[in-house]
Amino acid sequence: MLRNRFVPFLAVLLAATVSSSCSEGGYSTTGGEIDAVSIVALNRTVTIGATVQAEGRAFTRDNISVPGSVSWSVSNAAILSVSGELITTGSTVVNRATVTGLAAGKANLIATAGSKTASVEIVVVSGAP
Repeated sequence: MLRNRFVPFLAVLLAATVSSSCSEGGYSTTGGEIDAVSIVALNRTVTIGATVQAEGRAFTRDNISVPGSVSWSVSNAAILSVSGELITTGSTVVNRATVTGLAAGKANLIATAGSKTASVEIVVVSGAP
């Protein structure tokens, strides 16, 4: 898929294949299974105490978005914390993660849909990034 190969300027798009069915949050895939999950992170460097945001997206094989199917975690809770929320912009529902830098170092932000994951490395620095 082109979506899995395309990395837009200033954004990092990581995709992983997902093979689970989902009808969470009142959204139905009408028989389709989730085919891909991705993370879009415009800024992958954060200062200690500051936050950055990312979006998680899950899609069916028919390229239908499945809002509410992404959950968030981090690989090292001593370096990063994450909180997730569903936000609505017009008619679009977005799985948003707010990531806070806790200590200098590197850790992965992880989006999970079903049993598969996508991740992106976030670097936490002590001064201005």
